Amino acid sequence: MWRLCSWRWILEKLREIDVIRYKAEEFDCQTWVIQALRLLKDAEEEGVNIYEVSDRKIREELIRERERWELAEDTLEERLFL
Repeated sequence: MWRLCSWRWILEKLREIDVIRYKAEEFDCQTWVIQALRLLKDAEEEGVNIYEVSDRKIREELIRERERWELAEDTLEERLFL
C-alpha cells in the first residue's frame, strides 16, 4: 500500500511543474527534470531522498543518457527496470 500511495503522491507533485510549449529557448526536457528533482527534494514526503541536485550534474547525466540511447547501448529504463 505504501508504494501505491507514494506513486500517487509523486504523480501529483510532478503535475505542479509548468510545461512551456513551443519556446525551446525557455524550456526543454532537461529544465523539466531539474525542476522535478528540486520539487521532490524540497517536498515534505517521507522516503524522498535526493541528495544532489545541481544543474551541471543533472545535465551531464542527461547528455550521457542521450549518448547511450544514440549508440543503442542500455538506457536508464533498461538499467533500472529490466
